Amino acid sequence: MGRDWPLTGRAEEFRLVNAAVTGRIGIVLAGPTGVGKTRLAREAATAAESRGSLVHWVGATRSARTIPFGAFAGVVDVPHTDPTQAVRHLLDELTGADGHPEVVVAIDDAHLLDPLSAFLVRQLVTQHRATALITVRSGEPSPDEVTELWKDCAVERLDLLPLSRTASDNLVEVALGRAADVSTRLRMWELSRGNALYLRHLIDDAVNGERTSPALPAGLRDLVEAQLAGLSDPEIEVVDLLALEEPVDAAILAELTDPQALESVEARALISARERAGRLEVRLTHPLYGEVRRDRMGVLCARRLRGRLAGALADRVGPDDRLRRAALLADSDRDADPLLFIATARAAFRQFDPTLGEHLADAAVRAGGGFHASLTQAVALMALGQGRQADDILSAMGDLAGTDVERTEVAVARTSNLLWELGMAMDAERVLSEAESSVRSAECLATLHALRAAVLAVRGRPDEAAVAASAVLGRADVGDATAMLAGWALAIGLGDLGRTDDLRDEAARCYLRATHADGVPYLMLPLAHAHIGGLRRAGQIGEAVAVAERVVEDSNDATGAPQAMVATLAGQAAFAAGNLVDALARLTEARALLQPVFGIAGWTLFCLLDLTQTLAMSGRVAEATEALEELERQRHPAYTHLDPEVALAGAWVHASRHATVDARASARAAADCARALGQPAHELMALHTAVRFGDAAGRHRLRELIHIVDGPRAEASAAYAEALNVLDGDALTAASTAFERFGDRLSAADAAAHACWAFRQHGQRGSALTAGARAFRIAADCGGAHTPALDAVARSAQTMTARESEVAAMVARGLSNREIANRLVVSVRTVEGHLYRLTTKLGCHDRSEVAAFLARE
Repeated sequence: MGRDWPLTGRAEEFRLVNAAVTGRIGIVLAGPTGVGKTRLAREAATAAESRGSLVHWVGATRSARTIPFGAFAGVVDVPHTDPTQAVRHLLDELTGADGHPEVVVAIDDAHLLDPLSAFLVRQLVTQHRATALITVRSGEPSPDEVTELWKDCAVERLDLLPLSRTASDNLVEVALGRAADVSTRLRMWELSRGNALYLRHLIDDAVNGERTSPALPAGLRDLVEAQLAGLSDPEIEVVDLLALEEPVDAAILAELTDPQALESVEARALISARERAGRLEVRLTHPLYGEVRRDRMGVLCARRLRGRLAGALADRVGPDDRLRRAALLADSDRDADPLLFIATARAAFRQFDPTLGEHLADAAVRAGGGFHASLTQAVALMALGQGRQADDILSAMGDLAGTDVERTEVAVARTSNLLWELGMAMDAERVLSEAESSVRSAECLATLHALRAAVLAVRGRPDEAAVAASAVLGRADVGDATAMLAGWALAIGLGDLGRTDDLRDEAARCYLRATHADGVPYLMLPLAHAHIGGLRRAGQIGEAVAVAERVVEDSNDATGAPQAMVATLAGQAAFAAGNLVDALARLTEARALLQPVFGIAGWTLFCLLDLTQTLAMSGRVAEATEALEELERQRHPAYTHLDPEVALAGAWVHASRHATVDARASARAAADCARALGQPAHELMALHTAVRFGDAAGRHRLRELIHIVDGPRAEASAAYAEALNVLDGDALTAASTAFERFGDRLSAADAAAHACWAFRQHGQRGSALTAGARAFRIAADCGGAHTPALDAVARSAQTMTARESEVAAMVARGLSNREIANRLVVSVRTVEGHLYRLTTKLGCHDRSEVAAFLARE
């Protein structure tokens, strides 16, 4: 911990402290251990010293507290005389014999000052002999002479809070000297909670051990144990109960512990109480107290304490209380009903916590929960990515299923596991077919048919999927989960078929159902992904963005897996709208969030599809290549319907490497794949991408797709291809305008770039310059897009900048240099500079020739 440590996240606090010292007002910095009081005071003292102030640094300690003037013993000579005379002597010593004009006395840990030292500090302030820069620890009693300073407004007081999450993340990256992944930043935040001292231990341990996800360092453990030292056994029990479960209702904690011990621990600022939803909840003031105590706690002690907590929660009826009680019972010394474990395991699944779900399901099996306990455990294992173990359980359960409901539950779980987890598509379809032939219940058949529709959709059979899903949704008696599964399948099918007009209505009905679904949160997220994708391919970009914005707004409290899904959707919509910077931020966030998450099959693939293309179009070739490699590893038989998009992602990576021939070939291969799968919307997108690469060979098929795929893209793409084929600059400009009108700005930039190229081929230099300026203006608005069309224009003849294009237009309208300067709010000299560059590019001699040239063009 000897290396330099950056002062990050404290800019505003430093400004306030520095202002107080500079203004000779003085200030007290208060806060808990480790928030950075001393560091901030040292920075302010150093700044004062650099301004010429005489600075004394005084460190109070417990050992010196018993000695008169003990804190000042190492700073000045303390006379062994009458205290009154000693104070006078020390005042003169500290402020200089000649009375230095600016004296700063910094007292660190002033709550530990001995009485005479505290009196001396008060005299320094009240006699205006020095500016005081004081730190005190919150929760610790300070001498009256010190507390009176801020109570009497002799100095200011600043309560220093822990670093915010953002400041903590920034400090981690600055201290490490490199970008830190989400899991590293999250781990360090969870352990430090913004405590700068704790964070420093964690980062130093990570650097020294070359680890990016550190365990608790020994030095930090010792520091925390020192804070817990001296607690009595009843006080330790308070901390231990909260280490195993928090928050705990204050009434429950008072029932389980000694009330005096509870109050004593609170007085030491180890716990805090806060009212929430009508209850007074108690928590540890820092998570490291719990971490250290759990490591020190014996197994039998922990099981006993969990049992006591679970018993105290027995009368609570809230869903969270029930889940917490079950989790405690699973590792306690008490017996429990397996039905409780099964019910709460399923509740954990609905909260996207498969780890807790599996733990509770395992407890249900151990408690003799039978069929439903085993089924729940299998589902949990599947969600945790342990598909083989799940199938071992499920394959043995077929003979145990005695009813249609049980046979359906096993079939749904096993089909899903075989397809989405293990990638055994043929086996999955066989299991599903066997179940469909053996089940007679209409409700159970509806569930199986919904699953069948989903299988057809992801296997690239959109027409059949749409028919099967519509049949399920046409029934009045299907449950919410079944309806949402069918709705997802229908959204994929209709989107792939290009039937976005139908998709709009069906999606609206499903979103409405999801908002009223009881206990099944975030059901709309897979549906929204299919919906946004379908709208993008059809060219209904504004609607796609609106869907994403609504989902993000409705899910603003999402954490864990749902948070990753929402970030993916936001990135998907931003990419569709050509907002490359926003798309990159959200998709990078999603990718990081998805890495440690299980139970959301396919979402990493969904994220990588858009991320790869975003990186490629942003000119980040190495990262795009890496993302494509990961995308290829994520390819899965369960998502055959996305094969054309995977091929397009590869095409864009080829394009980013300037391998345009390969890019065109990949785009055509994507179109062929989509046509073979019966996905006209994907085929449209692939052929459209080929046109952006300069390949207009698909123009006739694009014209046919106008009558098949809803939305404006088909017609605009067909016009684009036909104009490119004959190098019609005006028609290409019109195509660019059409793309920009419906929100596809990246395509608008490429069409404008092709228009620039076409105008050049026909010798229309002015129109070429205007089209080129338009292309680069749109590309800049997208965040600096890089595509083959844009790069080709940039590498060839010079083009007008956006500002030069504005000046040229005004010159053509006959405006004088002064009038142009007034409209653009620039100087006449700046306009003259633009005009000079214009004449050079156009081969003209003066502004009149520029106007005449543009008039001819």
